[in-house]
Amino acid sequence: MKIRLLFFGQLETSRGIMFLLQSLLHWDQPFHLTIAGTGSLKQELHNRVGNDTRFTLKGFIQPQDIDMLFTNIDCTVVPSLCVENAPLTITNSLGLGVPVIASHVGGIPEMIQQGVNGFT
Repeated sequence: MKIRLLFFGQLETSRGIMFLLQSLLHWDQPFHLTIAGTGSLKQELHNRVGNDTRFTLKGFIQPQDIDMLFTNIDCTVVPSLCVENAPLTITNSLGLGVPVIASHVGGIPEMIQQGVNGFT
């Protein structure tokens, strides 16, 4: 069974998207990652995984379409490499009942109850 993952945020090194990408490319489990957002790494991501069916690049998401992004997703991934206080991606995900896997940095661990609604 394929796990359906979501990355929703800025496509910047500090947000951990390239770290996530490298990790998944070496993962031997079936998965599909939806990547939503825009930023300076947009073209590089397209060049690396644009033709790989395990990845869907959504680009910028209009505010009224955010809830739809979390439909048919098993887990949201927040691999941030920088200190963040309270990422809205986590709030959106948990508010819609979607568990979160996230970095253990900044205020992120305070937002997630390990083993209940996510993993840090």
